Amino acid sequence: MIISNRMAKMSGLKLIKKQLEGGCKGASQNKLVLSTSVKEDEYFSFANELGCKLIMEPFKASEISKWIDECEKKIDPNRRLADLH
Repeated sequence: MIISNRMAKMSGLKLIKKQLEGGCKGASQNKLVLSTSVKEDEYFSFANELGCKLIMEPFKASEISKWIDECEKKIDPNRRLADLH
């Protein structure tokens, strides 16, 4: 999941925190926030706490593509996505 930090009501990192608190089953390491924030150190620390990735502007497509490739390698193709009883 790629989240922009340009949301009106909350930052992308706060959204991920809210998802985790709400029981989201999506793996945090497979969530990326694209940010333009000037509070780099604070945001990187928060991203580390949440277990997600943060990429600051200017974004490089190659950096995002590399992150997607890394996530793809971690996904078990045999995992069950949902109980279909």
